[in-house]
Amino acid sequence: MTKLKIGVIGAGSMGKNHVRVYDRLKHDVELIGIYDANFQHSRKIAKDFNTVPYENMEELLAACDAVSIAVPTSLHYDIAMKALNLNTHVLIEKPITVLPEEAKEIIDLANKEGLIVQVGHIERFNPAVRTLAEILKDHRVIGVDIQRMSPYDGRISDADVIQDLMIHDIDIVLSLFPSKIKDVQSFGNIIFSKDKIDYAVASLQLENDMIINLTASRVTQEKIRRIGITTETAYIQLDYMEKKVLLSRKTNMIEGKDKTMTYRQENIVEKVYVPNEEPLLVELQAFIDSIKNNSVPVVTAYDGLKAVEMSERIRKQVYDRLNTSLLLTR
Repeated sequence: MTKLKIGVIGAGSMGKNHVRVYDRLKHDVELIGIYDANFQHSRKIAKDFNTVPYENMEELLAACDAVSIAVPTSLHYDIAMKALNLNTHVLIEKPITVLPEEAKEIIDLANKEGLIVQVGHIERFNPAVRTLAEILKDHRVIGVDIQRMSPYDGRISDADVIQDLMIHDIDIVLSLFPSKIKDVQSFGNIIFSKDKIDYAVASLQLENDMIINLTASRVTQEKIRRIGITTETAYIQLDYMEKKVLLSRKTNMIEGKDKTMTYRQENIVEKVYVPNEEPLLVELQAFIDSIKNNSVPVVTAYDGLKAVEMSERIRKQVYDRLNTSLLLTR
């Protein structure tokens, strides 16, 4: 079987991880090389994984069947369009683009050329999330609380906390709960960044009256990635990092028909089995399989567009409120 020729654009932490995982998938792919604007970075990674550091991005794109784009979000659109114009399938790290209009152009070009575009919303491939999706088929959800928090490190320069962190959970919400969103209320603050939101909260109300609360922070002194779901019959907890799902139920028990017997209420907590899988490995294998089988990706460019559209709706509310607040205090 012919192996897919794969390249990686970007030699940051995510780009290095893509190279590492493609190196594990040698049975399916041939890692052609890596490109980064900083050649020293790409050369070091290439040496570690016995591949080629490219000094010219277009040369790498032309040599590949498919490419992972793991660069700052502001560069996603230009690089994806170049790759598609060179007949190269693309996996774009999240978010797909800065603006919805850019994502739409990528979708149009990919459809025209018959090429695969997958978006790197990696939490879709988290085994705990996949397990949760199966559990929810048997439950009527009332409310959802999602927290994604990290300490401030100054690493992200071109994205606010909604684009960088909350976008993960926006995609999860849109994939798990397809009911139309009828109302959004969002708030946030700029803490350490010069002009970008560092802490944000968004409350969504769906047409089926489900309420979803999203909190994203990059100024919290603990790393937290978790979901809490209230249903009519249970409370479900998911820890993204631990890949753990807990199911809590309160059971009413009558120990006998005799009126002298006691009535008990017990709280049962079940630790649900979750497969031990690396999300990035599953994600990249899914990308490869989509190309080989010419099948629809697990996370499509349209999914990426929907996440960016919701992200922009939330961001606009927050920045509008912040700007109004600044004007009122002057």
